[in-house]
Amino acid sequence: MKDQDKVDQIHQMLQQGLSREETAQNLGYKNHRSLEMFMRRRGLLWDRQQHAYVPEEERLPEEPPEETMTRAGQVLRLLATEAEPDLPSIAQRLRFRDAHEMASYLRHQGFVWNPDEKTYVKDEGQFLERPPPEEQEAQRERMSGIPPGISPDFLTFLQDHEQEIRQLLGQRMSKELPMYGLPGEASTKTFQLVRSLQRLLHDFCTEHNVTQRLVVEGAILEYLQRHGYATTVERVLQESSR
Repeated sequence: MKDQDKVDQIHQMLQQGLSREETAQNLGYKNHRSLEMFMRRRGLLWDRQQHAYVPEEERLPEEPPEETMTRAGQVLRLLATEAEPDLPSIAQRLRFRDAHEMASYLRHQGFVWNPDEKTYVKDEGQFLERPPPEEQEAQRERMSGIPPGISPDFLTFLQDHEQEIRQLLGQRMSKELPMYGLPGEASTKTFQLVRSLQRLLHDFCTEHNVTQRLVVEGAILEYLQRHGYATTVERVLQESSR
């Protein structure tokens, strides 16, 4: 078996969920250390987080403590340290526009406000969602003067999803492909795609005369926007346009 064929086979076994030890045994190695030596000679190092052998430049840094991994975790940590949480202050410290935007972000992450504990908790159906006092006041101000026949809940939904709605409508109205033009030095990132997706990507790029990098970067940005990172992505795009 050629070395590259063996490398491909190792990648395939790991993707199927086998451990390094099981992969090594299936290939006739005494233990995973012998397997690791083989991969190191080919410039590939073990990455525990990706459960794969990757080039050194693609290894992910060690994960930080869970409470600092996400903005939601940072909000919860700050709420836990204050007897009387100052939501506007916390929102400002974490670079939200205001407490309402922070609350909207946390709802997208699956959290609801628990008025008894004065913090956000994972939504497991045991709490009727009631916004914190600052957001309730903001809602009352927004709901004044609502035309007859329009539900306040519907207006709240529209406001919570204003950015996503604008993006969707903008995409439908424009036939031009988005060009984000992110600045910075590009680095190589190796990943595998199923063949059907590879064909779609190739056909799309050929038809529209664009690079695969442009499509992949755009897809990543739009995926993050739709799943709780819209504000962060918007900030990155604004900074890159300066």
